[in-house]
Amino acid sequence: MQVRSIEEKDLAPLKEQIALDPVHSQDEGFKPEIFLDPRLLGSIVAEDSDGPVMYVSFAKEVRVTIQFCNVDKRRIRDVFNNFIPQFTAQFQRAGYTGMSYTAGIGSDGLRPTLISRALTMFLTAFGFRKEIVQ
Repeated sequence: MQVRSIEEKDLAPLKEQIALDPVHSQDEGFKPEIFLDPRLLGSIVAEDSDGPVMYVSFAKEVRVTIQFCNVDKRRIRDVFNNFIPQFTAQFQRAGYTGMSYTAGIGSDGLRPTLISRALTMFLTAFGFRKEIVQ
């Protein structure tokens, strides 16, 4: 077993593996080059005697936990429209490459699978990615 940094020569075989993946192949933004993004903390390929087993990158991300108040949704939308772009710009200047979120819903605590599709689309428009917590 060997682990090494991903190099340019790994992009072609990585592209082949992405094409075989039913999820990543459908994501237009999931390209081999993202593993060479200089903003990453690092990226590796794990290999055994038969070749590559997996490709892994380590990003510097902001993880946001949100508890929405029981208020009119327009107020929440106004906060996002007015303040999230400022925070996003601040995170980017600090070198962060992404944002993921979890949201507390009701008295049962963290239940991200219950987040509405509309809310997910709204947060995605601001650059967030939903994180599923089991």
